Amino acid sequence: MTIAKSGLLVLCIYALGFVLYSRLFAFIPIVPAWVQVAKMGVASVYFLLLLIPVFFAQSRWLALRVLGYAVLIATFAYVFFLTSYYAYFGFVPEIYALGAANAPDMAGVLGHYFRQVFGLREVVILVLAALFFTLLPHQKLHRATLALLLLPVLLFGASAAIYETPAETKRLGNGSVIKRFGLPTFVYLSARDWFSFSSGFLAAETAYPGKLTQIAYGDIPTAATSVAALQRPVDRVFLIQIESFDREAIDTTLNDKAVMPFTSQLKSSACLEYSNYYTVKSVGGSADSEYSVATGRLPSSKLQSIRSTDFSTMKTIYDVLEENGISSYFAHNNTIGFYGRNYAYAQLENVNATFLEPGAENNERQFALDTMNAAVAGSERSFYYFFNVQSHGPFRGYKAETAEIFGLETGSDIVSDYMATMHEVDQTIAELFAQQQEAFEAGDSLFIVTSDHPSYLHTGGDQLKGGHIPMLVCHADFEARAVDKLASTVDVFPTILEAFGLPQSDTAISDSLFAEGPNVVVFPSGKMLYREGGDAIVSRDCDAGCAPFFDYTNQAISLSP
Repeated sequence: MTIAKSGLLVLCIYALGFVLYSRLFAFIPIVPAWVQVAKMGVASVYFLLLLIPVFFAQSRWLALRVLGYAVLIATFAYVFFLTSYYAYFGFVPEIYALGAANAPDMAGVLGHYFRQVFGLREVVILVLAALFFTLLPHQKLHRATLALLLLPVLLFGASAAIYETPAETKRLGNGSVIKRFGLPTFVYLSARDWFSFSSGFLAAETAYPGKLTQIAYGDIPTAATSVAALQRPVDRVFLIQIESFDREAIDTTLNDKAVMPFTSQLKSSACLEYSNYYTVKSVGGSADSEYSVATGRLPSSKLQSIRSTDFSTMKTIYDVLEENGISSYFAHNNTIGFYGRNYAYAQLENVNATFLEPGAENNERQFALDTMNAAVAGSERSFYYFFNVQSHGPFRGYKAETAEIFGLETGSDIVSDYMATMHEVDQTIAELFAQQQEAFEAGDSLFIVTSDHPSYLHTGGDQLKGGHIPMLVCHADFEARAVDKLASTVDVFPTILEAFGLPQSDTAISDSLFAEGPNVVVFPSGKMLYREGGDAIVSRDCDAGCAPFFDYTNQAISLSP
């Protein structure tokens, strides 16, 4: 019985690894499921290294016991965090990305965060932790168990032979390091990076890296033709970014009633719908979309970009527009420090930023209408950027009237709750559109509807689907149609400039959404999308060619924001 119980300690350790790897490995339809499960099982062998702190925790020496327990508790907590974080953000952050300075701000969003991601894996980790720490002080492991340490050592050697060194693998993303070389290797490499920073920024001053297209297509020039052409520059651009917005919501019905009737009708009348449009959010989550809009750069994969950027080192879209006599307005419902808006907009002098403060009398829809009214009231040319979070999970904030329309009972079904919430979002979009409709019909306004990320209710755990979001670019001159151009949030910066008839910035790493030609989407997770043979969209690990584009961002990311 003692042997069996001791074996449970080993089993708990191994199972903990399997839970994490079941999250990190994305199922691929063309690969047999048993092969992918086998890969998870093999990779989980790395967790047997935890036998070392187990022996420390069972030592008669107090110092070793304290060290052993500290490592084990930290590991269980870290695996719990990574399992949930990966589900929400789709990548593994550096160990220093969410440091002590972020703790108070992180606490403010934990409730919402876990309501969206807490599931079976998290429950299993908690059960494993309870069982493991109950057995740990009572069931001594035999010294012969240390022989199991040979398994992760052999696996490490085999991985090094197949995948090169861990340091080389790290350029492909932190998730790849953990899958190929285990969690301790990733923690070591991340800590080494942390202590290697020699200046006040993540990277030294870096030259402009050129266009992202160079990574996959070399020096192939962008085609001279365009997806769509404006007859003349517009006077106003309205960018409406909806939180947790799925493409599936636009044309669907719920209990035989249209979920987003206005947005669906708008899409079918005067919008270009980009069917291969992706968000490239990173450590900063939702705020990374704001960062890419403002700068035309990829977000950092190491620290929150909006929070940590020294904006005096770069020219933002707001600066370019101000130089050309165009006013900028930004509206959002919070300034929480975890995302960094309170740090960023204090530096951004050329944008009128307004936030819905806690306890304000206005609801978010009225707040959006009021701030948009300020942008359209004057005669000057203007850019208005509204970021709406009404739709964020757990999607139970919709009104009783909406529930009655769809015949729902709030909380009975998360997908139905989501769709009902999106119905109210659709009403907000309709009212925002109405405020600028006169200018739109005159051809003076460009109206853009997109998202920061999907709700993850329709992604099926697929990492790429987790970055796939809607993008509608609407203008009176446009014929409604789907555009299969590969694109991402970094393309918004040059698109705004083109809409206003301004020269393209020599700092932009991508082309306008109106430009035809090859394109590349680079994700901070270490993946990239491009077209192979000019047709099929291919995903592959991002090689060293991607590094300069992240360094271009990291040169402005301060280590002490």
